[in-house]
Amino acid sequence: MAQKRHLRLAGNRPTHLEGRVEVYRSGAWVTVCDQTFDFREATVVCRELGLGAAVKAVKRAAYGRGYGRVWMDILNCTGRESSIHDCPLVKRSFSSLCYHGNDVGVVCAGPMIKQITNQCVKQCNSGWFKNDMDICETCASQCYECMGTSTRCTKCMAPKFLKNNACVDKCAADEYGYIPARECRKCNTDICVTCSDGSDNSNCTSCKEPKALMNGKCADNCGPKMFKKNGRCVEDCGISLYKFPGNFSCLPCPKECIACDYKSGKPVCTICNPPLVQDEASGTCVVNCSAGKYAVPYINFTLSTSPYLRLSSGVDYLEGLLEVYHDGIWGTVCDDGWDFAETNVVCRELHLGKADTSASLGHIPKGTGKMWLDDIFCVGNEKSLLDCRHRPWGQSNCRHSEDTVLRCTGPGVRTCKAKCPDGFFEKGNTCQQCNFTCRTCRDSVNKCLTCAPGFVKKNDTCVKTCGIGYYLDTVCKPCDSRCADCEVRADNCTSCAPPLFRKGKDCVENCTGGFKPSSRPLVRLVNGNTPLEGRVEVREFDS
Repeated sequence: MAQKRHLRLAGNRPTHLEGRVEVYRSGAWVTVCDQTFDFREATVVCRELGLGAAVKAVKRAAYGRGYGRVWMDILNCTGRESSIHDCPLVKRSFSSLCYHGNDVGVVCAGPMIKQITNQCVKQCNSGWFKNDMDICETCASQCYECMGTSTRCTKCMAPKFLKNNACVDKCAADEYGYIPARECRKCNTDICVTCSDGSDNSNCTSCKEPKALMNGKCADNCGPKMFKKNGRCVEDCGISLYKFPGNFSCLPCPKECIACDYKSGKPVCTICNPPLVQDEASGTCVVNCSAGKYAVPYINFTLSTSPYLRLSSGVDYLEGLLEVYHDGIWGTVCDDGWDFAETNVVCRELHLGKADTSASLGHIPKGTGKMWLDDIFCVGNEKSLLDCRHRPWGQSNCRHSEDTVLRCTGPGVRTCKAKCPDGFFEKGNTCQQCNFTCRTCRDSVNKCLTCAPGFVKKNDTCVKTCGIGYYLDTVCKPCDSRCADCEVRADNCTSCAPPLFRKGKDCVENCTGGFKPSSRPLVRLVNGNTPLEGRVEVREFDS
């Protein structure tokens, strides 16, 4: 019965007795923060791995930085535990001193091997060699077996392979690791340039031209279902390439195209590089649409089949709250350290030009829910925001008041259409986006004709609620002039403007046949931004 490991050494390991400590937690391998990790913790790790006593704990990512999450809990091992998971710990969700630059490693002494003393043997045991004095000595830690000297290896332990009497992590470019014997052997260079580790010298990872790699074999032709790309047979050529049926290869699109297809014997643009516009009828990229047609922008355009970046809640598609998609959830990005270099990377990735440095962004609402990224730093020439340095996913000390909002110069990816679709209005030979509250609009961003779901028409705008002085009757209509507010009908008053008083559903000057209300209210709202909010104050009867 096999049992899954919960502890391993990884990274750039000179020997199998040292490396970066990684622990299996919550379904993933995580690194360990070096802030509270010391010799006692290293002792437990070496013991659990069966690598003997600890020599030292190695800090500051000496074996390379890891990936994914960092285990930040404070470990308080005594050194006597049999497993790192048995150590007392203090739970901690975040520490400013725990990044992958603080990944801890260990150096172990190696398992204790029973010494051969005062005994004559015909041959030395595994892990030992016969010296010039006919005495058995131990091999170096990187050798499983050796001969002549401690470092002249004859057999290696996984994951290393034997090459020129040394144990190496990776064989030469034209070699592969022969796993049954743990040694480097030559690939079948008649067909392969490189091949993968295993038991077969013909399991190619790259092929000699003009062959291409197909399912581990070198094929003369990728057709008819696949196409040659960078020495491999692929089903999808990807962005900026098209499938050429002449020799079943992927060829580059014309420079004015972001993407193209092969039609009628030539490549035809399907997406044009901004500021050019795609003319669907001719399959060409033009500066301006022909007469009677309008340039319509794609909203949140992305080349990825699973988009992970978008702008939301802006006045138009060129601005908004920056959101990233990770682990099945859209989340925001903290603006700590954010500058125009980071905005330029986002705008370029979304094909929206560059950062608009003059834009006012205070009107864009902040986000809610998950905040995914923090402390992002870009040089400015990165192809993707994910190429920039940042904290691990989900680790942030920000609030949503610090969410990143931005605006790009545009114009973005566009195509020529006979008319502007819903959500856009005509402006010259282009289609401008309506306010997000409008389903359709005319002449300007905020002049709504119909409203988006969840909004109702109020004059030329679309609103969530009609507000004071209006009632809802399919659209927002004004109350009767005598009413301060009303419901259902214009004359069905629910409050009255001074000096009138409400009597039933009407507003009157005098309360005949009853008591006249005091002009001084018993309860009031003070210092609010609107009449519907503020600090509550109550008047006592004797004041």
